[in-house]
Amino acid sequence: MLRLKIKVGVSEIELEGDAKEIHGILERHWEPHVGDMLSDRLVVDDRQVHTPEPLQKKSSKRSGGSRSAANRTGPNSASEVDGAFEESLANAIKNASNFPTLSKRFIIGNASLLERCKLVLSFSDKPLTSGNVLRVLTKIGIRTDAPAVSKALSNNKSQFITSGTPVVYAMTASTENAFAEGLGETKDKPQ
Repeated sequence: MLRLKIKVGVSEIELEGDAKEIHGILERHWEPHVGDMLSDRLVVDDRQVHTPEPLQKKSSKRSGGSRSAANRTGPNSASEVDGAFEESLANAIKNASNFPTLSKRFIIGNASLLERCKLVLSFSDKPLTSGNVLRVLTKIGIRTDAPAVSKALSNNKSQFITSGTPVVYAMTASTENAFAEGLGETKDKPQ
């Protein structure tokens, strides 16, 4: 028989029984508030057994380097929202009524990277960064890299409306019309 008392911040539980039974109860019902875990202790039979070390950020060994995605993102962060938007944009392209034509020309065919970027932008209702464009291209099966996408867009700024830091791109009206005409049909943009 085991007697267990756990206190984490304001959360506290006291159990008595065999180890398997206690483990099952804890798995099903014990969810202390994560923020309270930084400086709390586990108490068994009124003795302190373990005091967790405070969580510390890992320092980057590179100076001036970019931070990893894990360090700059969190729940409901901008990148998480972008990810959902990018996924829906890729799905809109794949679900377009003219996707077989688009696939032959832009995915399977040998369209330029600039034309492939325009395809992504033509389906978007908002300006996109080169990183957004890259991730949508990847999701629809076009392999490329960030520098190539960035260069394709930045070398053709006259065809795009740009703003902000990081730079976001939207096609100019004339570029958008020329792109739609080049497809030989009205683009199937999501409403």
